[in-house]
Amino acid sequence: MVEAKTASGSDAGWDDEPAKAAASKPGRDVILRIQPEADLFRRVIEPRVVFASLPADDIVSIACDLSHVPSLETIDVSDCFMRFVVTMRTELSIEEICSRFDFTLATEEFQIEVLASEAAPAPAPAAAAPAASGEVSGSVAADLSAILAKLGPAPLPSRRPTSSRPRLRPRRWPSPPLRLPRLRPPLPRRLPARPPTMRPPRASAPPSACVSTSTASTS
Repeated sequence: MVEAKTASGSDAGWDDEPAKAAASKPGRDVILRIQPEADLFRRVIEPRVVFASLPADDIVSIACDLSHVPSLETIDVSDCFMRFVVTMRTELSIEEICSRFDFTLATEEFQIEVLASEAAPAPAPAAAAPAASGEVSGSVAADLSAILAKLGPAPLPSRRPTSSRPRLRPRRWPSPPLRLPRLRPPLPRRLPARPPTMRPPRASAPPSACVSTSTASTS
């Protein structure tokens, strides 16, 4: 296990001792375990690119686990066998931290653990309020009796509740005038039409008689 300190100082660099988080920094302690797949390098992704997606001021330390690296005879330089543990003091939520790895790591390649914060000191119990006495002082009682005497007896409640709203009366609409039906005179009775009479045609005189009559008159 090799750990790098990110805290500024003369001893900053790689060391076997983990760096301590600054107590004055607000936030919570988060442990981020990064376990990339073997094809991390073939995806053109370097570990420093993964760390660069996190806020630099929130990173306390980065530890590299080399226990999964095989021997030199069987190692493949194109595969990634390193595991990382990142200690952070941050105010980011778990969802915000996960969103930082959208373009570098898959969901199953990292785990986030939020450390329990130290128990805050219990608040001091509040001072007990003085118990109220059940007795009323004489001056207060005298003032109350004087006020009640000025007000006089309370008015008796009325039997019928009065309402400020005016009483509504039903509106009377004028009745329409009575209209009698108009009586029409009876129509005259029409007699049936008579059929036309057929006259016999007049008989015309023969032409010989007409000629004889005209000759007699001329003579």
